[in-house]
Amino acid sequence: MDFMVRAFDGVKIEEIHDRDGNITHGEIRIDDSVIMIGRETAESPSFRSMIYIYTRDVDAAYERAIKTGAQSIMEPADQYYGDRSGSVQGPFGNYFWIATPIEDVASEELNRRAKDRIK
Repeated sequence: MDFMVRAFDGVKIEEIHDRDGNITHGEIRIDDSVIMIGRETAESPSFRSMIYIYTRDVDAAYERAIKTGAQSIMEPADQYYGDRSGSVQGPFGNYFWIATPIEDVASEELNRRAKDRIK
């Protein structure tokens, strides 16, 4: 949770702790989205995830994530589907795609661009 707060300007909105003080459930608001996370248990083991986050400034979020301990997967770049996006791997192995919308691409145009780009 602390990584997402520092890297993506997240705001903790809920934490539930067990009797030992460990977080068992947390909720973080990043811009207008809420991400819920939970602690691994014997019944629910941990696994890696990929989260796509829209943020107001992808370049700033990417730089904060790197400074917060993330590993770069892809530096931010303009994408054919209308986002400027980049990717990092966080300190617990999760992948975060960070994006800022830069263009509203109509469905027909998106399909044309995808065909030209994806072979």
